[in-house]
Amino acid sequence: MQMGKLMDTMRQIILLIATLIFVTAALVAPSSAAANANIVITDVTPTELSPGDIKEVTLTVKNQGGRDARHITLNFQNNDHIALIGSSTVYISSINAWCSKEISITIKADDELTNGAYAIPIAVTFEEYHFDVSGGYKTDRMPPINITIVFYVEGTTTLEVADVATDPPELREESENNNITVLIENSGSAKARSVSLRMDPPSPFVEAYSGSTSGFTEEIEARSSYSFVFALDIEDGAEEGSYTIPLTIEYIGADAHIYSRKKSIRLKISPQADFLVGVVTTDPAVITRGKTFIMNVPVKNIGNKDAKSGDKTC
Repeated sequence: MQMGKLMDTMRQIILLIATLIFVTAALVAPSSAAANANIVITDVTPTELSPGDIKEVTLTVKNQGGRDARHITLNFQNNDHIALIGSSTVYISSINAWCSKEISITIKADDELTNGAYAIPIAVTFEEYHFDVSGGYKTDRMPPINITIVFYVEGTTTLEVADVATDPPELREESENNNITVLIENSGSAKARSVSLRMDPPSPFVEAYSGSTSGFTEEIEARSSYSFVFALDIEDGAEEGSYTIPLTIEYIGADAHIYSRKKSIRLKISPQADFLVGVVTTDPAVITRGKTFIMNVPVKNIGNKDAKSGDKTC
């Protein structure tokens, strides 16, 4: 009986010792804690960019070693497509063992950067600060370290109708060769290639003999625009008012896919005065040489706009 109790007690003691060893191991730094100071970058935020972006980026720099690191210098190397704004060197006075510090840099991506991953190499130099039993605290120059951070670039193309202008400014019925200028703007971050714009005018608008209802340009760069010019005639008897003109934009995007977008514009046909001259009479009815007479010219406004003083017709 006593032997059984003794065995139970021994098991409990062994279990307690094992538990203490496990907890102690969990609290003590990893077995590499005695290793030299080692500088790494554990996080980069953000890593997603668009062409033309200017962004502040936060880097988490960690001393992944068991000794303190001092006089840490990060030298960001040149990249043809993503550049640092300001100094390319960042200095950190010290990072204790197993600790981290955050630094900020500002970068700019090229305006016409294609989709993909872009790396920036970083040359890191630093010193190690530690206690030596034979000589006290010491500072040793450590071998340089090369680190690479990567940014992922994805551009977008956004084409919209930015403006519409007509020449003449007021469109009239039974008029010809009315120039319609449609400004297409790319508000995205990547160029649009092989851009075509087609207009499908409904009645009373028809394609002018001297013009076209479609246009093309090789490209519209990001944050740029292009003017397409069309020519339309307006049929006789067209009613005044606002008309919707459908548009179709086709282009090749940054991902090399062909896109088609349906848009529309509004054109307004303005009212106009139109005159009909009646039968001319004279008073007296018979005119003789050297006599003064009055000529009566009846004019009727058959248009849909009032005629005011100063309006002329030929």
